[in-house]
Amino acid sequence: ELLDHLDIEIIKKDNFIELKFLKMEEDFDKSIFSKIELNTISNVIKQYKNETPRKMANACFGINIVRETKKDEIII
Repeated sequence: ELLDHLDIEIIKKDNFIELKFLKMEEDFDKSIFSKIELNTISNVIKQYKNETPRKMANACFGINIVRETKKDEIII
């Protein structure tokens, strides 16, 4: 559900793919999330608020399933 409110532009370079996090223009509506979901969002923000989007995107590539997947395959 969180991905419905996050816009990521995928920029393909020669040797890598860059993920660019885009600011959403719509207002954040807390009423669409349950209390547990809001707590999860809050915890993620607290944990990663000092990280840059690039560091967070790069951390994803340290996950084994990402490293072992072929370049043109899609991971969901």
